[in-house]
Amino acid sequence: GLGDVYKRQVFMSLGGPLIPGGMRNIVSQMIREGHVDLIVSSGANLTHDLLEAFGGAHYRDEGKDDEELNAEGIGRIADINVGSNDFEVFEKEINRLFEIISAKKPVISIQELIYEIGMLIDDENSFIATAARNNVPIFAPGIIDCMIGLQLWIFSQDHDFTISAVEDMAYLSDFVYNSKNVTACMLGGGLPKHYTLASNILT
Repeated sequence: GLGDVYKRQVFMSLGGPLIPGGMRNIVSQMIREGHVDLIVSSGANLTHDLLEAFGGAHYRDEGKDDEELNAEGIGRIADINVGSNDFEVFEKEINRLFEIISAKKPVISIQELIYEIGMLIDDENSFIATAARNNVPIFAPGIIDCMIGLQLWIFSQDHDFTISAVEDMAYLSDFVYNSKNVTACMLGGGLPKHYTLASNILT
């Protein structure tokens, strides 16, 4: 917790397509075993965690080109495939969660939004759900740059729902300031890596 100044706090940053690439259960297990205190993730990794939580899947089916995959309603992430119908389910389910959360908190930080989503998911393999139940905050400064962000924008057109990115900074600065030691496990680069490093120069 924030008051435990003698404990080394471990940041984990998740950049790149780690979750569709097969690391979902590994990240969840690390959270359950207490190896991670705070996560900074790309929006895409959150999206793909939820896609599986809502019943979708990531799989390999090599040998087909993009035109063949597209004709079959399949999208490709490097060598990982996902069905477009899984994204249709994702859109329906994420909007159902937005309805529940916005009714309770019409103004919410990104970290709180991810926590609330995690508490509404019934999937022990979801790293979002596992983090929420183990009080490991997840930050996603680039959440608008993914399918969750697109659905947030569409949802906000006819709902009173505001996502406040700056509210996360107070939580992060307190977290860092109250940690005697901080270490980081940075998987991939990009925005999650930069946000992890930048948050640790706040003190």
